[in-house]
Amino acid sequence: MIRILAFITLVLAFTFSVSLILGISGQTVVLINDTEISAQTAVIIICLLAVFFLTVVLTLATSGLIRLPKSIARRQRERRQEKGLMAFTRGLEAVAAGDAKDAQRYARIATRQLDTETRITRLLTAQAAQLAGDEETAEESFAAMLEAPETEFLGLRGLYLQSMNAGDRKEAREYAERAFRLRPGTEWAYQSVYTLHLDRGAWGDARDALLKAQQHGLESGENAQRREAALLTAMAYAAETGGDHETARQEAEEALKKAPGFAPAAVLAARMEALANRRSKAGKILDEAWAVSPHPAIAKTMSDIYADENIERRADRLKKLADKNPDTDESILLIAEQESMQGNHAAARERLEPLMTRQPRARTFSAMATAVRGLYGAEAAQVWLDRAASAPLD
Repeated sequence: MIRILAFITLVLAFTFSVSLILGISGQTVVLINDTEISAQTAVIIICLLAVFFLTVVLTLATSGLIRLPKSIARRQRERRQEKGLMAFTRGLEAVAAGDAKDAQRYARIATRQLDTETRITRLLTAQAAQLAGDEETAEESFAAMLEAPETEFLGLRGLYLQSMNAGDRKEAREYAERAFRLRPGTEWAYQSVYTLHLDRGAWGDARDALLKAQQHGLESGENAQRREAALLTAMAYAAETGGDHETARQEAEEALKKAPGFAPAAVLAARMEALANRRSKAGKILDEAWAVSPHPAIAKTMSDIYADENIERRADRLKKLADKNPDTDESILLIAEQESMQGNHAAARERLEPLMTRQPRARTFSAMATAVRGLYGAEAAQVWLDRAASAPLD
């Protein structure tokens, strides 16, 4: 409707203009050298307009002829691109469906039709080759993807998976580290780097990855703190093995700041303090750890540090340790063990009885066997030893 109105308006405007021109009266004389041309003014104006419009038409026609080859080539490119994108889409569908034959066929078509856009077809070629078991072609395609910034990350992931499947963990780690540097907020890259560092015992590198992951929101909260504490503790034990006791102490105490009560760190920190003749500080570390999370290793370390004391004094010290967190099963068990050690078997048995109703462990049955042996002899204790042998370990 709008086009019809526009056409009618154009015709009316043209008719009106022609009528105005024809209404012009008078003669116009044009002098060219000695030649004089005389004609009505309206006729001359119409002739000039006709020449102008003819010039415009010829110019547009010439321009169209000049652009024609390019237009034809552009349309051909568009058709090839359309076919290539269609093949690319079908190829991805074939990969998702697990159809290796169709995936490779469509990958070849897409590569041929999109020969100037190889960056987007390399991924399909690589995945199709993987699906068909052609590892060499897959690796070549993934490696080629590293050349372009927009496909580098996908190429690194493909090469990482290739290396992992081939069992080359060193090469896999290098690809994962590069991907993690490129996009540190990516979960798979972080987890890959972190796990591969753990596999080779590179605790410091694993911690660096963990800290970077925390900066980008991949790790947070108590879980991240405990992971860092575990890594610091592993670093501390490695330093101790290497004879660097001061570094071991510092890293173990740093771990306790991240995760108070973490038994492996508390045990090592206390041992290092005791080695430096600071037993009171060692005892304080163990007391604080027990108050947060009682653990038998903490009690054993306390006993080892004060091994030069007599049985009575050491037992009292361990009871005081248990009093830092008296309501836990571990504290009750520790006190009962010390009571038996001091010969108070009846008190130990009475203290242990409630634990027998709360999923007792092997140590609980062993402690009961010790108390019963002290009260009734070895034969009476045997039943508890038998139960200890089949009970869950700590």
